[in-house]
Amino acid sequence: MPPLLVLSCLLFLGLGWWTSGRTPAHHEEISTFPTRPARVLVANDGALEVEPSCADPNPPVTVSSEGRPELAVCTGGLSLPVLIAPYASGIPHWHSLLGWPLHAGTVFGLRRWGLLVGLLSLLLIHRLVRRLKDELTADVTTLVLCVSPAFILLHATLLQYEVAPWVFLMLAGLAVLGPEGSEQGSGEGSAGPRRPLLTGLLTGLAMTSNVKAAFLLVAIVFVAWRVKALRGIPMANVGKAAVGFVLGLAPLWGPNLMLGGGGLSQQIFKRTEFLARPTTLEDLGLELVNVVRFGTDTGSYMTAQWEPLGGLGIATAVLFALAMLYVLVQTVRVLGSWGGHPLEALTGCLVIGFVLVSLELYNQRPAANYAPLHGSFAIMVAMAVTAAARWLQTRGVPGGKSPRRTALALASIHALGLAHSTYGRISTADDVPLSINAQAERRLVAHLIEHPEPTATIYTTTYNLAGVIDSLGRGELSTVRLERVFNSCNDGDTQCVETRFGWLIDHPGALPARVVLPASATRTDEHDAMAYESALARAAERAGVTFTVEEDFAVGVDGDGPTAIRLVRLHRSRPHAP
Repeated sequence: MPPLLVLSCLLFLGLGWWTSGRTPAHHEEISTFPTRPARVLVANDGALEVEPSCADPNPPVTVSSEGRPELAVCTGGLSLPVLIAPYASGIPHWHSLLGWPLHAGTVFGLRRWGLLVGLLSLLLIHRLVRRLKDELTADVTTLVLCVSPAFILLHATLLQYEVAPWVFLMLAGLAVLGPEGSEQGSGEGSAGPRRPLLTGLLTGLAMTSNVKAAFLLVAIVFVAWRVKALRGIPMANVGKAAVGFVLGLAPLWGPNLMLGGGGLSQQIFKRTEFLARPTTLEDLGLELVNVVRFGTDTGSYMTAQWEPLGGLGIATAVLFALAMLYVLVQTVRVLGSWGGHPLEALTGCLVIGFVLVSLELYNQRPAANYAPLHGSFAIMVAMAVTAAARWLQTRGVPGGKSPRRTALALASIHALGLAHSTYGRISTADDVPLSINAQAERRLVAHLIEHPEPTATIYTTTYNLAGVIDSLGRGELSTVRLERVFNSCNDGDTQCVETRFGWLIDHPGALPARVVLPASATRTDEHDAMAYESALARAAERAGVTFTVEEDFAVGVDGDGPTAIRLVRLHRSRPHAP
C-alpha cells in the first residue's frame, strides 16, 4: 500500500474516531442500523394506543410503522431495519451485527464500527481513480478526502444510507474494469462488463441502499455514452447485468410491495410536484454557493447562516470553487469532444445534476442534499490540482519541475483548510445548546441508570430524541416515544399539544412518568417543541397530577453550559376529577 494512502487512512480513522463521540445523536441515524427498539404511542380518536413494536414482550416477526424505520424485522430483542424509508433499505447496514460485542448497539459505538465503511471507501476510491486516471490523482484524491468534513461527518455518524450508494457503485466500476492488466483494466477498448452479473448486482444494491443512486447512475451512463465507452457491449452481457440489477434491487422493491408501494409512490409524487415551482437565477446562485458550503464546511449546517472559519476557511472555499469551475469547463470540453478526461466530465455532470435535483425536487433551503457527492468532490479537487501542477511544469515556473511535489503541496494546503473546518466545527459541538447535544444525552442516560424507577415509564417527546436513550442505555433503559402523538397538531396550536398531553395522563398505566423535554431546540425539532413543557404543566395541573422538574442536563464537557434537556416527573397526588 502506498505510504500516502496509509497516512490518509490513519488521518481519517483519527479524525473519524474523535468526531463520532462528539456530534449529536438523533433518531434519524439510529433508525438506520439494527438497534434496541422503543415503543411508540399514537393518537387515535381522542385516545392513545401503543403501536406494535419489536419491544413488545412477544413481538411479531415484522413491524411496520409510519415513522423510521418503516419496516423492521424483530429478533433477539432488536429491531433490524428493512426499510428505513420507502427509498432506502436498512439491510446493507446489518453488517453492524458482526461487531455487536464491540459496540453493544450504542450509537457512539455503532458510529465507530461504521468507520470501517469509510476506510473501505478510501481504499476503493484510490484504486478506482488510479485505474481510470493515474497514481498521482489517486493519491491527491485520498489526501483531500480523508480530512474532508463531508466525508468525516457522513462516516462518523450513522447516515451511511447516504454513502453506501457511492461504495456499491465504486465496486461496480471496478467490476466493469476487471482485473488489473486486463483489456478493460487498461482503460482501453470496449467498456463492456467483464463480470456483468456482479456489476448489475452491485448497481442494484446501490439503488437499494438509497434511490438517490439513480442520480449518480444517470451521470455515469450519460458520460459513458457521450465518450463512446458503451460501444461493443454484447447483448448477452447487458441481459446478465439486468438480471443482477433486479436481484440487487429486490431488498428495496420487495418490502415496498409488501407495504403496498404507497410510500414510494408518495415520495415520487411529492418530488415531482416541486417541478412546477419557478426557479430564479438567485436560487441557482445560492445553490452553487451551497455546493461549496457542503464541500468545504459541512459542519456549518449546525448554524443558521454560513460564515467560513476565518481566512483559511475562505481560502479553502475559494480553492474548491475554482476546482469546481475547472471541472465544469472540462465537462463542456469532454461532452463537445474537444479534449479533457471522462473522469472530469463525470464529476462536472454530478455537480450539475445534483444542483438541478436540489433546485427542482427539494423545497428546503439551504438544501444539504450533496452527501452522495462526498467522494466526487475530492476527485474534482484532485483533477484540478494535478492539472495545475502539470501546467506549471510546462511553463517552467520555478518550483514546478516536479508535478507530483507541486500537486501534493497544493493538495496539502486545501487539505489543511478542510481539516481546519472539520476540527473547528466539531470541537465546539460539546458546547452547542441543542436538545440533542451529545454531552447532555450522556448525562441524561447516566442519571436514568443511576436513579432507576422501575414503576415509572420514560417518555421522549421529540423525533430527534426518539430511541437515543434506548441505544445508549445498553439494555438497561427502555422508552416510549410520543412525537407522533403531536403530529396532527398544527404549528403554533399549543392547545392541541396540551390536549394530547392530557390524553397521555389519562392513558391507562401512563403514570408515574418521567418525561424527557427539549430545553434548547434544534432547527430540526418540532415547531412547538419549546412549548411542550408549559403545555404539559398545564395539562398536569388540570388533571390534578404533580409536575416536578427532576433534573436538568447541560451542554459542555463539564456540564457548565446552558440546559439542553430537561427531565420532569409526573405522578398523581389526588384522584383525577372528570
